[in-house]
Amino acid sequence: MYGVTIICFLFVFLNENECILHKKLFPKPAPLENSSNDCGEPLFLTPLIESGRIEEAKQKSLVRNLSYESEIESYSGFFTVNKQYNSNMFFWFFKSKSPKAPVVVWLQGGPGGSSLFG
Repeated sequence: MYGVTIICFLFVFLNENECILHKKLFPKPAPLENSSNDCGEPLFLTPLIESGRIEEAKQKSLVRNLSYESEIESYSGFFTVNKQYNSNMFFWFFKSKSPKAPVVVWLQGGPGGSSLFG
C-alpha cells in the first residue's frame, strides 16, 4: 500500500517538475494589446495575380509592423476560391530559412474554428 502511494507521489512530483522546467524553456508571451486601430481593407491577391502584377502582389502581401521584431519573412492575404460566391481563402506563408526545405501546408480548424490555433 505504501509502495503505491510513494509511486503515485513520485509520478505527480516528477510530472510537476517537468512542467516547471518546461515553462522555463520558453519566454513569456507579450501581453495582448487591445487596439481600436483599423487594420485596413483585406488584401485580395487573385486580381493582381490574374493581371500579371506578381511583384506588386508579393510586395503588398509582405507582413510588416508586427508588435514584435521578427527575422522570419512572411506573407499573407486572400486567394479567391470561387468568384461567383465571393469565396476567399486566407493564407499566412512563412518563408523557410533553408531554401531546400519543403513547403508544409497546415490545415486545421473548420467551420467557426480558426486554423491559427493549434
